[in-house]
Amino acid sequence: MQQPTKSRVPVLSALLFGLGLMGCATTETAPDEIAPAFGDDPTDHGQPAPAQIAYPDVVGWEIGRAIPNLVFLGYANYLDPVTGGELRFLQMSDFYNPTGDGLFPEDAPYGAGSPKPRALLLDISAVWCGPCKYESEVVLPAAYAKYGAQGGGFLTLLLEGNDPSTGEPATYLELETWAASYGVETPLALDPNGYAKPFLDGGWPTNVIIRTQDMKMIHASAGVPELDSPSGSSFWSLYEQVMNGTYQD
Repeated sequence: MQQPTKSRVPVLSALLFGLGLMGCATTETAPDEIAPAFGDDPTDHGQPAPAQIAYPDVVGWEIGRAIPNLVFLGYANYLDPVTGGELRFLQMSDFYNPTGDGLFPEDAPYGAGSPKPRALLLDISAVWCGPCKYESEVVLPAAYAKYGAQGGGFLTLLLEGNDPSTGEPATYLELETWAASYGVETPLALDPNGYAKPFLDGGWPTNVIIRTQDMKMIHASAGVPELDSPSGSSFWSLYEQVMNGTYQD
């Protein structure tokens, strides 16, 4: 995947305060720039998280292993009236829930003291992808309404921008536009390095079910898993089993 070589954006503090990306009601918008590639700056996102953070040891990008503890930049809940428009570092270990009854800490952007999910759906999408848009606009909000209070979590990663012929990463402006257009209230972030691309052999979008007890990737499938339909029933049945703790390896 082509990566930018010259265009770079400021670090997180400058993004939050210098550019004023604060709240949905503001008239200011995100810059139409590609997120920095890993290695350009110590504060870049889409990189391995600090080693000292508690996380499973055996990781990889294969089903049956724990997803790597990567850091991304995005929105925890774009619809939050107070902090929704703030770009934040979102980390896979944020969702790690080894006891099954863990709570988000006071400094977490997902709601201090709220329960961590027991199952996490990782939605891998692209801005140019029509089915991806449909999933974010119709399917994921309905799934969140159904499962959010039961222990279900959701994270969308935008890998590519609006031109499928180039494979260019999505920009900050495309991230903001996506969040505003589809009223995204679940975590949404950029993946400019394409770390999630190994799952895309079957097509866009791809949805991965993660058991947060050990961050193990249980299942991945391409296409939109419709709720309450024959095409999506097996996917959501498996998601429910992981969420309820009845799934057995």
